[in-house]
Amino acid sequence: DYSMCFHNAFVIKTGGKKRNLFFFFLRETDSDFYLEDAIMKWEIPTASILYRSKYALEYPTWMARIYSGDLSLSFILLMNGKGRYINAFMSVYNLQIKGNSMTSIALKKKKTFVSEQHKKLISSLYQMPQLTDSSKKAIERKLENLNITIEYSDMKERKIWWKLFYKKEL
Repeated sequence: DYSMCFHNAFVIKTGGKKRNLFFFFLRETDSDFYLEDAIMKWEIPTASILYRSKYALEYPTWMARIYSGDLSLSFILLMNGKGRYINAFMSVYNLQIKGNSMTSIALKKKKTFVSEQHKKLISSLYQMPQLTDSSKKAIERKLENLNITIEYSDMKERKIWWKLFYKKEL
């Protein structure tokens, strides 16, 4: 049973040195999309989501503590059924690097903010009873990747590059 569908989007990136146009999602054909896909890589343009309301009538309590409502919603939907990607461009995002979106504000605060929030969200998924073993494995892999990303960003921010050469985990 499908819980949601979504389509591709053009993204116009402005506010930097040059204007870029790129695609949000790189799959070339209509295809099914699963929770494990969303855990490993965010590829769902929020403005393109259409979902069955019966799967989003109640939200878990942890969702109020997460800044990324679109990602949280997609996870909840995909725990209740697969998603369907429609290979068509039906929306456009105007991504302003110096804008006032939550992500822009978060990135200005601290480089690791988004990764730390994703770590909180992914960790919160363990509370959900309908997780499959493959979803749990995807969560574990993603948490490992996020920990490495956060550690690397912290070292880069504090300009302690030499630690990169002495850490065996990295």
